[in-house]
Formats: sequence, structure tokens, C-alpha cells
Amino acid sequence: MKLKSLLLDIRTLKNNIDKDTRLLEFYNTQINEMNEPDLGSIKEFWIVKFKALEGKIAKDKQTFKEMKYEATKGLESLTNKNYMLLLMNRYLAFKTFKEITKIMYISMSTAYRYHQKALKETEDIEVKNTLMKIDSR
Repeated sequence: MKLKSLLLDIRTLKNNIDKDTRLLEFYNTQINEMNEPDLGSIKEFWIVKFKALEGKIAKDKQTFKEMKYEATKGLESLTNKNYMLLLMNRYLAFKTFKEITKIMYISMSTAYRYHQKALKETEDIEVKNTLMKIDSR
């Protein structure tokens, strides 16, 4: 697998985990609203959905950690440390370009230029396959 693909998959998985976490909160709200005895089967429905999603999130978080580990190893092979730092902040720490410019003391145009060149370099770097195909919802 190419490093560029892994970086994009990491971002997609992070977004999916965030969405699932919000959905889990919704399920929990539904469970807590079902306090009347005649609503037991409906409450059970929400509990089953909650538990299934909770398990999926836990698995996704573990995969997320493994993917970030592999991406870090791949990024450390970049010879240009500015590119490495920019990509780590963008794809592993989920910083905006504005935040990155402050961290790296560079202009926005330089950040965009580094980003394009750095992504180009990641197209040639092979990393360990991360065992799962990310569903971009």
C-alpha cells in the first residue's frame, strides 16, 4: 500500500469514528428516554444497536492506532523534514493549514506548496497494508 493512500484512509477512518461516536450518543439518549415498562422491546432495540456500534468503534480505534503507527514509520523515511512535519500535523494530528503555518513558521502558500510536493513523494513510499478497507460514508 502506498503511504499517500494510507494517509487518506486515516483521515477517512477518523471521520467515520467521529460520526459513529455521535451516533452512539444518539442511541444512548434513546435508551435513557425509554423508562416506561411498555417500551421494553423498543429499549432493547436501542441497547442492541448501542452495543454493536460500541464494539465497532472500539475495533476502528484499534485499527486507527495501527494505521497511524505505520504512517509514522513511512513519513519518517521522507528526507525533507519540513514535508514530514507538515504531513504528520495534517494527517496524524488533524491540524488545519492555518495551525500548521503557526507551528512551522511558514506562510500559507509555502504550506500548500510543501503539501503538494510532500504528497507527491508519498506516492513512492510503500507501507504495510492495514488489513481493512475503509468505508467512506
